[in-house]
Amino acid sequence: MADNFGLKIGIEGEKEFKKALADINQAFKVLGSEMTLVTSQFDKNDKSVQAHRS
Repeated sequence: MADNFGLKIGIEGEKEFKKALADINQAFKVLGSEMTLVTSQFDKNDKSVQAHRS
């Protein structure tokens, strides 16, 4: 009976762990997209400032 209990915890824990990893990976994808947008906006701002200096 102890073996079944340990196996059940291991499987349930692994499922939660994989879910957490999937959530983290999704959050990194969103963060990457947001950083691309921010970088793009800063690049446009840099060109805009240079245009005003000329």
